[in-house]
Amino acid sequence: MSLSEFHPELRSKTRVIPKAPIRPLTLPIFRVLSHRRTDLAGLPPAWIGVGSLDLFHDEDLAYAERLRAAGVPCETLMVPGAFHGFDSLAPHTRVAADFFDSQCEMLRKNLADHR
Repeated sequence: MSLSEFHPELRSKTRVIPKAPIRPLTLPIFRVLSHRRTDLAGLPPAWIGVGSLDLFHDEDLAYAERLRAAGVPCETLMVPGAFHGFDSLAPHTRVAADFFDSQCEMLRKNLADHR
């Protein structure tokens, strides 16, 4: 991976870190996470934001599709050139602010429905 693949705002804020081996999560708590549930019906509305370079990209988008198939409203935001945690590493960039604003808008919209 090279910096040229990163979102333009993120290139100057990051450096390439060599890939480390990824070990599967084996703690008991990870066995009950909602993305592993077979029946997703009845879950609350969801917002899933992911970068195109995020290691969870494919898994996140597949989960969003499963939610929709179960009738759960799900908004997705895919950020081209963004990696996992980009919004924490470069919080003062426009792309991170837009990402955060999208999360807040989803909460505003869905919480307003329950007043």
